[in-house]
Amino acid sequence: MASRGIIYEYEDGGRYCGEWENDAAHGHGACTGPDGNGLFQGVWERGHQVSGVFTWPSGQRYMGKWRQGVREGAGKETKKDGTEYCGEFTRDSRGPFGVLRQPNGVVFRGTWKEGVQHGLGTELYIDGGMYRGEYLNGMRHGHGTRSSSNYERSTTVETVSVNSSLDDSIENLASTLEDPSSVASTVTSGGSASDPTSNAQIYEGEWKDDRRHGYGVLKIVGHHTYYGQWEENMRSGYGVMIYGEEKRKEEGQWQRGKLVQKLKRRKLQLKSKQLEAKVNQAHMNALQAAEAARSKADLAEGRANTASAKSRLAVRAAQQALKDAETAEAVEKFYRNAPKVQGERAVISFQKSLVRK
Repeated sequence: MASRGIIYEYEDGGRYCGEWENDAAHGHGACTGPDGNGLFQGVWERGHQVSGVFTWPSGQRYMGKWRQGVREGAGKETKKDGTEYCGEFTRDSRGPFGVLRQPNGVVFRGTWKEGVQHGLGTELYIDGGMYRGEYLNGMRHGHGTRSSSNYERSTTVETVSVNSSLDDSIENLASTLEDPSSVASTVTSGGSASDPTSNAQIYEGEWKDDRRHGYGVLKIVGHHTYYGQWEENMRSGYGVMIYGEEKRKEEGQWQRGKLVQKLKRRKLQLKSKQLEAKVNQAHMNALQAAEAARSKADLAEGRANTASAKSRLAVRAAQQALKDAETAEAVEKFYRNAPKVQGERAVISFQKSLVRK
């Protein structure tokens, strides 16, 4: 059957308008979900989306590739609050590689699983600091390094307005997201330009559920370095604090960031020897954890670079999707007076996704 225009209306209120062939959407067309909720505009092939733009009632928007009715391949997702993800999608979820920009200026580059950060990656923060290391179920977990500056930095993140026209979106997408991994940072206050490392913090070690937890080393440049155990982001357990150039030490057992049992190495009591052994072991474990964290950080940089490359491919896919959506919009206008067909079944398998929030 030759391609023709059609309006297909579903009993649940959904509606397709566009090109049609062999009893299925084929070519350019637009489809709304039940009661008009959600809108897809783009290219169809044998009843399934191939490339285009889907807009949710909440303002969330996806521009990119599709397969069998779900997001699959390279694409870009934006939310009304300014959050944007640019990278790969698998079975309608983010991953395995992509770049996420959040409204607060935080930028993640790395690996994903089932829609959340998982594996290895880097995270750049508004203060100019960075985390490099392992993630589990969307949180920093495993081994990693976290650096932070004494500066307060502002990060400019360009976004594409979900309310702009398709023409404007194409132009903005090309100009602002050519390199999704780039972040423009400027020093706004504090610190000294001649001494950018003054009071900078560097942590290398273990993490659990997004917090420093386990063994690790925290160095505050120009002040002190702590080697030992951590719990819930605080010094807790056995460890050693070494202050500045004078190498003054505080050793012993810590609780919630405070030294509660101080080691006095000159004493020969059995209790002091036991405490000394625990402190020495914690010191060694912290050094080993720091070394493992640096190794994971190097691997994370590699994953981040791959994510940046994938995000650039996603930009091109999003540009093409926007063009396909623009053509579909024109086709829909042309076929608005086409014959209407009533039907119970959904010709497209995407009907459930159309009402997703």
